[in-house]
Amino acid sequence: MYIVYKQFHRGLAALALSALCTSTVAQDRTGQHNLGSGPDIYRVEVRNLNRFEVLEAGDSDGVGELHRMTVELRYFDPQAGQQYDRLTYTGTELYLINEGGIVGGDRYFPVRVGQHVFTASDRRPNDTTQMWVHANTDRSITSEGAGRQVYLTISAQDLDCVGQRVCGRRSNGSVTIAFEVPEFSTRPSIRCGPDNTFQLGPVDGELQIIGLPSTTVFSNANSEGWFLGVDHDRGGPRLRPFNADICIASTFSP
Repeated sequence: MYIVYKQFHRGLAALALSALCTSTVAQDRTGQHNLGSGPDIYRVEVRNLNRFEVLEAGDSDGVGELHRMTVELRYFDPQAGQQYDRLTYTGTELYLINEGGIVGGDRYFPVRVGQHVFTASDRRPNDTTQMWVHANTDRSITSEGAGRQVYLTISAQDLDCVGQRVCGRRSNGSVTIAFEVPEFSTRPSIRCGPDNTFQLGPVDGELQIIGLPSTTVFSNANSEGWFLGVDHDRGGPRLRPFNADICIASTFSP
């Protein structure tokens, strides 16, 4: 099986604080899946990842202008190569809630540290944030370390457009959650359920996947532009998942 796809999906996302408040959510999806099914191949799914907490705004004045956010689930197989599923949102496709109601973006999306950015409403009938990759659990293939880790990365770009005639000061940031597919005592179901679904979220302020060992979180941020001859020393926007479901299911039913 070999799949390389690029799909553009548009939908309506409404957060029902008011019947008059709606927000459009569009996604640009790309991915590569050429690791087939088998007894040692598990399907790793991320579901309901539609809320993010701003850890760093990416601007010295405390207000970042979020231009783009990318969510990527990836796994590298020593034989089949890179597997990934990626969703990209632009600034016009995100929104947050403040004291005045729903705030949406234009060409950029203003955010501050501590705010929560949404990509979809919990009331959507279908979870358009769902992503998946296949991962190999054959330890004879992954024994040297390669192929053990699955990565979930949230990348963001800030353009710093507010009050400027041009958006010339770009900065980038990312947060990555790395985890291993566990060794189940009993083969998990081919479907997602309570026995093979794990919760991603903050525990005592630290991001963890409850029930999965060897979970690591790391991040970085950098500024790559300067404006009007002045180098602006600042980091980049960093957003972490507020919560999500991680399902690990079999791809083989004996």
